[in-house]
Amino acid sequence: MANDSRSSDLAAQLRAALGSPADTPTADVPQDVYGQLALLIARICGADVERDTQLADAPVDSLDLIELVVRCEQTFGVRIDAEAARGWVTVGDVADYIETRAVKQ
Repeated sequence: MANDSRSSDLAAQLRAALGSPADTPTADVPQDVYGQLALLIARICGADVERDTQLADAPVDSLDLIELVVRCEQTFGVRIDAEAARGWVTVGDVADYIETRAVKQ
């Protein structure tokens, strides 16, 4: 039973630290993939980005990339291949990846 309480404590801590898509007021959330992605990157890295911004310039490091992948999967309902994520260079690459997968699913 101690493991159950530790698991739920960890889950609560992660939710508190990472927040959730529900934490963002819906009136302020863009409806397009790029707009939502830009908001996610701003929350993770604190950077305003354009479609042609290189992820390294945001700066998105390896831990940020993991968080970005998880948040994109939650937000857009797509499964992101780790190998593909490592190949992303620009914010536009991420948006294009999500847009093509979101249409197929």
